[in-house]
Amino acid sequence: MDLQRKIGADIIFAFDHITSPHDNFAYNKKAVELTNKWAHICLKEHAKNQKDKKNKQALFGIVQGGIYPKLRQKSAKYIGSLPFEGFGIGGSYTKKQISEILKTPLGCW
Repeated sequence: MDLQRKIGADIIFAFDHITSPHDNFAYNKKAVELTNKWAHICLKEHAKNQKDKKNKQALFGIVQGGIYPKLRQKSAKYIGSLPFEGFGIGGSYTKKQISEILKTPLGCW
């Protein structure tokens, strides 16, 4: 968070636990849990850093869950409930996988 603040990015991202298309459900579940934990830490740190109005940055949360729709929905619902100014899609995917993931209804917005 400090590095993103120092370089002066307009949009910064909360920490997340990135996953691979090869990671199993259990690993992705842990990644969602870790990402949720870090979301709170990053929001708290961001609030401290935003007291200086001349250096306003937008903090985005990241939805995780890999290729597992139930985990992505759970992650989106949780991250979407937090006061982020935007959202990113976490994970690494093949072109076909990202297309399918973007079609998955998240049911949270």
